[in-house]
Amino acid sequence: MRGVLAAGMDFQFMAKGWSMLPFIWHEDVLRIIPSGNRAPQAGDVVACLDPASRRLVVHLVVARQGARLLVKGDNSNTIDGSLEVADVLGIVSQVMRKGKTVRLGTGHERRLLALVSRLGILKPVVTGAVLLKNSFKRRR
Repeated sequence: MRGVLAAGMDFQFMAKGWSMLPFIWHEDVLRIIPSGNRAPQAGDVVACLDPASRRLVVHLVVARQGARLLVKGDNSNTIDGSLEVADVLGIVSQVMRKGKTVRLGTGHERRLLALVSRLGILKPVVTGAVLLKNSFKRRR
């Protein structure tokens, strides 16, 4: 992935795991683009190397502190870690689920999602919204 992105090309792969629920599901196809000269910001979903395990992870940037990023999986109630901007391989630009694009939000929406995620309330809010939506569907 690092070589492909360093050459300025996009990279696609299938996500494994549930750390980014509810927005990225196990086996979603992710398109990663090079970050180029733009450093990731709060709200970006990044592919990075976990500083401890050196494994590839995809997490939400919830805050930026100088040259460091605080990242977490949406399915977690705590910050997963702080990493150097250099550990970021690329930025998730598209999520495909069963052949259809999943909307990640843009601009201010992403920053709001990062704040809500950092506060640990994203998962309960989304779960409640899904339950509410499903209850309205059943009533029809």
